[in-house]
Amino acid sequence: RAERTPSPAEQAVQLVKEGRHEAAAGIYTALLAKNPRHADSLKQRAEAYRCMGRYDLALADREALTRLAPGNPERLTSQGEIRRRLWDFRGALEDARRALRLDPRCASGWMLRSECERSLGLYPAALSSAARASACDPGWDWAHVVRAKAFNQQGDLEGALEELRAAEALGKGGYAWAWRGVVLRKAGRLPEALEALRKASALQPTNAWVLALRGETRRMLGDAAGGMADLREAMRFDIHASCAYDFLGAEPAPVHRDASLAWVFAWRGGIHRGAGRLEQAGADLNRAVALDPKAFWIRAWRGELRLHEEDAAGALKDLGEALKIHPRYPEALLWKGQALLKAGDAGGARREFSSALALEPGNVWAMIGQAACLERLGKPAMARDVLARAREIAPALFA
Repeated sequence: RAERTPSPAEQAVQLVKEGRHEAAAGIYTALLAKNPRHADSLKQRAEAYRCMGRYDLALADREALTRLAPGNPERLTSQGEIRRRLWDFRGALEDARRALRLDPRCASGWMLRSECERSLGLYPAALSSAARASACDPGWDWAHVVRAKAFNQQGDLEGALEELRAAEALGKGGYAWAWRGVVLRKAGRLPEALEALRKASALQPTNAWVLALRGETRRMLGDAAGGMADLREAMRFDIHASCAYDFLGAEPAPVHRDASLAWVFAWRGGIHRGAGRLEQAGADLNRAVALDPKAFWIRAWRGELRLHEEDAAGALKDLGEALKIHPRYPEALLWKGQALLKAGDAGGARREFSSALALEPGNVWAMIGQAACLERLGKPAMARDVLARAREIAPALFA
């Protein structure tokens, strides 16, 4: 008997399982040409676009789904999640608020609200919203992870670890262990971080982000070959794993992006910067800043590039603008300290490094910068103590 031919929808599902998201999106597009209001095809195509990194197209489909059912709070939160990936935190926050007006007990609405508030630096509000999400769905481990992320950004690492323990106790644990690794890396507890990331990757063996973090942690502990293997595995699973490219400083294979978006140019500029192509990096980051002058992280990245190019004044201008928007951005504080040190202001630099260490107590580069400041300020004994702590955290850097 002849085997049944799979339907187009079944073929698309199989393509997604194989990681062939662009082909799956093509099938859903053909189905939508016959019925533009077919909700499942819109939803699945949006997910395929998301996996391709085409958040602009994913958002268009999510908005179409919301128009089909404007009273559905879950569709609003799914739409908001895509906005958040496009760095439109205020637009995503408005989606969350609309969802919560429809259903005040919508856990995903509170969760989206918390993530946006955290990204906007509204940490107490973010913690409160994540607690509301947990109250709406007590078994949802992600609510505790989101609270941990807010504590982490505030610099309260013990508070973050406590929330992650609560998430792990709910029995799922993959993301909780991954974020435990992130927090422990920040605290400078690299062997414990590596153990947490190994557990996370055992639970989520195809998660590119977890693999990339594990690889970078292995490299920091002196296992360069193992770290490289993890990073290449991360890219095999997800060619859009930008964290892996950041660590490698490599040029990715062609990636289809919407060139009107600032973050596209910023991301590509970061890759050029990591590969030492400074002129191309500058062109991309300048374009990104022109498209979105309020994106604090893009300003900070351009400031770091200017610092590398020995333009301390230009670096301080960009980093100052970034810190006006987001005063607790650790990387901007670190780079500003380095720029001030380069400009001869050891006292000002020391204050910036101290602020960075208050947020990230295990930041080795901030420790190295602080030690350099102490040397210039005539405090060599204190400088040696700081460097000794840095060596304990990352011995491979001093090998």
